[in-house]
Amino acid sequence: MKLSEISANEMRSAIEDKQCAYFAVTSAEASDEQVFQACAMVIRELMSRLKTVSKQNNKGKKVHYMSMEFLIGRSLMKNAYNLGCGEQLTQALEDMYPELKTGSEREKAYVKEHKTACIMQIGGKLRSGKPHDGRAPDYDDWQLNCDILFWDEVLQRPLEISSMGIRVDRDTLDRQLKLSGCDDRRNLPFHKMLLNDELPLTIGGGIGQSRLSMLMMGCAHIGEVQSSIWDADTILTCEEAGIPLL
Repeated sequence: MKLSEISANEMRSAIEDKQCAYFAVTSAEASDEQVFQACAMVIRELMSRLKTVSKQNNKGKKVHYMSMEFLIGRSLMKNAYNLGCGEQLTQALEDMYPELKTGSEREKAYVKEHKTACIMQIGGKLRSGKPHDGRAPDYDDWQLNCDILFWDEVLQRPLEISSMGIRVDRDTLDRQLKLSGCDDRRNLPFHKMLLNDELPLTIGGGIGQSRLSMLMMGCAHIGEVQSSIWDADTILTCEEAGIPLL
């Protein structure tokens, strides 16, 4: 058995069963904590099934460790990827809102209800044939990235606090340039050096401090928490709205 063979519908159904059995709530009623706990229960069961199958099919031993001590989004993404079921979790968001046509619309609907989300594996095509959101093929690995979003009550929309991912290596860049139809970039200096293994591998991401400050302080404009230069129309609009710019 391969965990990657489990469908998004089976994954969603298993999570809903846990929410009902342990918390007596539906998916619509479940809190963020209950959703997370249900996901963790399902993944633990999948790990147990994998262990049983491994014992039956392999002479060697494998050790599986699941950490939940740190950042929820990061830990869940790591374990989902190691178990080979990250694509099903990503596809589940599209399946939850079939009436919504874009990833940003689905993000807004989900984050408005649950207040926070970690969207994983952004860039590759979903079952609809469209990606959840655009991602440059020469930026990060579409299988190893995620965005962390919080609901902004002031702006009434999701606010992206962090975008993180493993940067492309030679094989990933080669594959994603083909998938995106961007083979013409192969002769650019950066792309040529990476494809020739002349550059070190990197990882990127972090917390947007200004955006986090906006969220915590209830600000409507990033100019309230960081100084910058703004055009006349922006300054006038903010003055009329009573928004002080630094």
